[in-house]
Amino acid sequence: MSEMVFDSRAVWGNDHFGIFLDTFYDRRNSIAIYVNPIGGFNDMQIMNEGNPNRDWNPILDILVSR
Repeated sequence: MSEMVFDSRAVWGNDHFGIFLDTFYDRRNSIAIYVNPIGGFNDMQIMNEGNPNRDWNPILDILVSR
């Protein structure tokens, strides 16, 4: 819970919540968003069954509270 850098892979090494959205329901393409308790987050676009595009940067409003 010590990392709040945008698109940092350290989000996965601590407590976090993640969600994958398969908006086309084709089980090949999706987006993933991870957030940690202090508001740091990581996002990616997954294409062609697992080739992640980590340069994808959506506009997000992430709010956390205690």
